[in-house]
Amino acid sequence: MAQLSESRVVGEVGHIADTNALHRKANYVFDVMDFGAVGDGVADDTAAIQAAIDAATGAGVPADSTLKFSNAVYLPPGTYKITAPLTAVSIQGFHFIGSGMEVTFIRPEGTFDTCLDLDGLAYGRIGGFTIRSNATHNLDSAIKLEWTSAASRSTTFIEFFDIFIRECTVRAGFSMAVDSPGVQVDSITFDNCNVNGAWTAGENTDWQRGFELGNGTAGNVLLYRIRDCAVGKWKRGVSVDSTNMLWDGGSIASNETDFWFSGAATSVQSIRHIRSEGSEFFITDAGVDSNDANLTIQDVDFKCNKLVSPYHFIKWGTGGSLTLINVRTADDTGKTPKLQINTSGKITATMIGCATRTAPASFIVDQASGTYNAIFIGWLDREADSLTRFLMQGDDGDVETYTPTNVSTDRAYDADTVVVAELADIVGTLIADLQTIGLID
Repeated sequence: MAQLSESRVVGEVGHIADTNALHRKANYVFDVMDFGAVGDGVADDTAAIQAAIDAATGAGVPADSTLKFSNAVYLPPGTYKITAPLTAVSIQGFHFIGSGMEVTFIRPEGTFDTCLDLDGLAYGRIGGFTIRSNATHNLDSAIKLEWTSAASRSTTFIEFFDIFIRECTVRAGFSMAVDSPGVQVDSITFDNCNVNGAWTAGENTDWQRGFELGNGTAGNVLLYRIRDCAVGKWKRGVSVDSTNMLWDGGSIASNETDFWFSGAATSVQSIRHIRSEGSEFFITDAGVDSNDANLTIQDVDFKCNKLVSPYHFIKWGTGGSLTLINVRTADDTGKTPKLQINTSGKITATMIGCATRTAPASFIVDQASGTYNAIFIGWLDREADSLTRFLMQGDDGDVETYTPTNVSTDRAYDADTVVVAELADIVGTLIADLQTIGLID
């Protein structure tokens, strides 16, 4: 077994407290340079890196049995030129780790499918590197994860961390479960990953999807969790197809649409704690009316500087439920951002504390078609000391601007009180008015 020096292990696979522990840790790491990799950006390191992966898995036929990954594969600082996909098939415990973003580089050259082709993996971690190319090349994706007939086991519990994809001509950054519909690819996590494209209007081949999530059956493609990641300059920053997805934190910018949803299966999605700037749309979907999707958007700030007429920053054509909580749009260019719902199915939509920062009364729900249970929109403009509320009633599909008319003394809005009391006033007033007009008992 190839051994590592102590200096190569410290900081790359964990903090080691003593020399004996360091020696034990080194026995479980394969350094690609010990298999002939050069890392100078000139030599072709494809065969050497693949040899390290194969040595770590041991003998076996991937289609017949699950291989046990006994050693992590480590890429020291350097630039590793590859001219064919690096493959890992039917492996449990796959660990492929570099020294960090912008320290370890994988540089694809030539025309081939993907840099990392991962098929049938379980309980693995991949990260600590940048994929970057400054040569003419053509890839379908930077990293592909799937489960095909070549692997004997399903793909589950895989973590991607500290990966930077940039200056690559690819159709997709991360392509997950796209070539293996209907089979199990679940519990996939992304932490601190940055996916930069170079999409421009009219480009329909390259830089189409930054994160491509799907497309298995709803029962098998269970969950993607994306935390503190960034995606920018893609036609579709995040593409979600018939699967569950949680996006939390990070930054999104300069996409045609930040999030795009498709597919016809029941799914649950959540988007929270982000700011989007320079994108034409925040959310659009394929308008599959048979969907029963549940989407929650919380603590989001969308800057409208790239909105185009008729200024729909969200276009939702899917049945199920849509919930917006503390969503802010910045109308600093004179545009009026709108949320459009267009579905032939029935949808329950709820909006709490949503506003346009510079023009509170311009946060508009625009109905194209469909039937609504009810939508309530409320916001408080502290600077203007004013309150505006809207009610959309869905039985007849009409959108109505609603101003309270039955404000009792003890429920009146008071701009000088604390926010909690003001919110209580708002809710109380709204309940009273709904009772008056007969919507609730």
